Amino acid sequence: MARLIAQIPFDTRTLGSAILCLGLVACGSPAKVPATTPQTDRSDQPASLSSPRAQSVKDTANATTLAPKLSRAEFEEKLFALIHGIQGPADLSKARVEELTHVALGASEIDGIWSTQGSLNSGSAYSFDFSQYASDDKRVGIDLPDEKHYDPQRRRPCALALASLHSKLKTMGYQDSEFPGPHNRPQAWQYWKGRQSLLVDYTYQAAPEDDQAACVYAVTIEMIIED
Repeated sequence: MARLIAQIPFDTRTLGSAILCLGLVACGSPAKVPATTPQTDRSDQPASLSSPRAQSVKDTANATTLAPKLSRAEFEEKLFALIHGIQGPADLSKARVEELTHVALGASEIDGIWSTQGSLNSGSAYSFDFSQYASDDKRVGIDLPDEKHYDPQRRRPCALALASLHSKLKTMGYQDSEFPGPHNRPQAWQYWKGRQSLLVDYTYQAAPEDDQAACVYAVTIEMIIED
């Protein structure tokens, strides 16, 4: 049975160290979760292999690479290639990310992180990265940074809609749990199956139908600690 290690920073990338429910009960559709919905206690969530980022491994001398322009469908295809292809600790590597995305990663300005950055046809930026801060602290990140901040003037669809991603992951057999960010407002969903943990960060954006849509801005892939 997995055990808990409480580690809940609220910025998007470090939420990858946040924790899952052990109850193994689906939490409903994210499209229907109100902002004030009571949240589950993180003490019931399994722990990832992540540890505090106090010490990083030595980086290489490369530069962050530029990724090709992608359609939303092509971006989603690469996202699911990573989800399907990273199933165990041995899959958490820079080489594996490059193999699955067909894009080279270069060293970022932060030691221990290799990444590539590109844009979608819609103009939204995206990035794929692999980070390693210790031998047992490794994760893969997929980011859509333009989706992070609420824009009341925006009238375009999400680059990656939470409702659609949630539905596909549930169809694939993932279990899920939602937990809050600052002010106890919903901020992320956690999905898990086998050893794999997915942290999905989102924000609400104005949709073309003058409605609120939950748009994903980060997905973090890591592994669950097993006792």
